[in-house]
Amino acid sequence: MITKLALRLKANPNDSKGWSMLGWSYMSTGKYAEAIESYKKSVDTDGKSANARVGLADALIQAAQGKVTPEAGASIDQALALDAKEPRALFLRGLGKSQAGDAKAAIEDWIVVLGLARADEQWAPEVRQKILDLAKEANIDVAGRLPAIATAAAPPMSAPAQAAPAATPLPGPSAAEVAAAQGMSETDRMAMVKGMVERLAAKLEASPRNADGWVQLMRSRKVLGDVDGAKAALKKSLGVFADSPADQDKLKAAAGDLGLGS
Repeated sequence: MITKLALRLKANPNDSKGWSMLGWSYMSTGKYAEAIESYKKSVDTDGKSANARVGLADALIQAAQGKVTPEAGASIDQALALDAKEPRALFLRGLGKSQAGDAKAAIEDWIVVLGLARADEQWAPEVRQKILDLAKEANIDVAGRLPAIATAAAPPMSAPAQAAPAATPLPGPSAAEVAAAQGMSETDRMAMVKGMVERLAAKLEASPRNADGWVQLMRSRKVLGDVDGAKAALKKSLGVFADSPADQDKLKAAAGDLGLGS
């Protein structure tokens, strides 16, 4: 399906949303260099796209093993100049501040991100946990500052998260990328999604000590309607982390949010 999209863009190279969707697709399959190239083409064909710039930033961070590089930082700033409330850009800016040792500023950005979350945003609990973890590490009091999070089912296209290292817990394509995907048939879209989920499952088989990856697999299975598969992923992940109560608690909490039980 990615190949079909790439061929379609050769015939229509000015389709900024299409390039953005291709960038997300490459990100989801761990092809970060190709994702960077695709997002750069999206930026070049739409000078006012905050989405393309934050996608480019995320791809650059993934390619740098999770580090917010100067180039990624510049792309984040450009995205926020176009849309000051772009949640992914705000999260990544906070990530850069955290990596630079400014925990307080990082937490401020992430609290804003949390405040922007809709009820159906399944990444919200992960952002909240990152705030709590960093606040504890830096001895910063955030009591009473975190908005409540409502738990709701994810929308149909909110599935597969990109492979580790995950720079951002805001998975799935943006609204613009989903719009670009409408050019595909429903069968093709689902085939792409299922393929990405299976690749994530294969990566976890090879490198199982990745709690965030297991959470993403549970979530992706649930979004696809495969509740049994999501529960099987939970059971397997708990076995992997039998020696780590903290990771087990994280997995059980995620399962609870997804309605899988523990």
